[in-house]
Amino acid sequence: MARVASLLLPLLLSAGAAAALSPLCVPPAPGQDDTYIDCEVEVEGPKGIAYQPAALLDDGELVVLEYNIDRNGGGGDGSNEGGLEPIIDLLKSDALPDFDVLILSEVSRGCDGYGGGDVSGAAAIAAAFPGYWSAYAVEFVEYDAESTTTGECSIGNAIVSKFPFASVDSLTFSSQCCRYGGRWGGRSAVKADLVVGSDGSSPVRIVSTHLESGQSDVRSVINGTIVRERQAAELAQHFPSSSTKFMLIGGDMNSPLRSIDPTRLTFQWSGFHDSHDSIPWRQRNTCPDAAIAQYAKALTLDFLYIDDEDRISEVGICNDEEVCNGHSDHVPIFGKYRM
Repeated sequence: MARVASLLLPLLLSAGAAAALSPLCVPPAPGQDDTYIDCEVEVEGPKGIAYQPAALLDDGELVVLEYNIDRNGGGGDGSNEGGLEPIIDLLKSDALPDFDVLILSEVSRGCDGYGGGDVSGAAAIAAAFPGYWSAYAVEFVEYDAESTTTGECSIGNAIVSKFPFASVDSLTFSSQCCRYGGRWGGRSAVKADLVVGSDGSSPVRIVSTHLESGQSDVRSVINGTIVRERQAAELAQHFPSSSTKFMLIGGDMNSPLRSIDPTRLTFQWSGFHDSHDSIPWRQRNTCPDAAIAQYAKALTLDFLYIDDEDRISEVGICNDEEVCNGHSDHVPIFGKYRM
């Protein structure tokens, strides 16, 4: 069970001076395993206003976006990155539906060299949408990177939600490989149960993840594919959804082999459905700024997997190149799900 920092389930929040942010992780001792480090999950609620519960959805549709934001729009992999401001502008634009839930990967916190400053990108985005909540879980601590006043530069996964959290948890996968230097931690996921229905007894379970990418050499490509498949299998089983309305797993899956990709097949064999299955692969370019996308015509790395196919109402990909592209090396995708 993950430790939880600033968990304000749903408490009355009042205006006040912001406290200085602290590191979320305990640095490993010399000789200690530095993959499974002890980190808190940071949960933030609406600030500066009295807590007001969002309109509860007993019917209608839940709108979910997924977006890899490349270190708060400061990682340098997108063609026109400018930090969090253009990302927030995109999320508020007509190119995307108004979201209830936003699943994020490659979120940074406390990194001087990336976008966003002290707070996590998830908390900054939530603050731009009054009344929204955020949960952020560290994937890696970049201990060689310059940090802000937090004293810790971390990259992780996050969930931003109109609805409060009944619970949050995180998972660092048991299968790991191919980690870049200068880091502690490992590939992981963060889970939040959302209080969506009026009785609160059957929450919606949302999981945000960022599966193994491997590295560029042949051995790492092969190892990365094997490890990614194992991570998908572990994730599909780790957070059982029997007590929830439905479960949605979203993120940058780093799984480029389309219909024959082992990661995608593993999710399907585990009872999950690819929400965007109705869209032809060549129209599912979720990573247009990657060089390989120019040769493959489309590179599909971002997915929303759901355990109840009948809930899917509408899906799409942010395809207005002038508005959607360049703020990260990925573009957002979305799904609308029947309650």
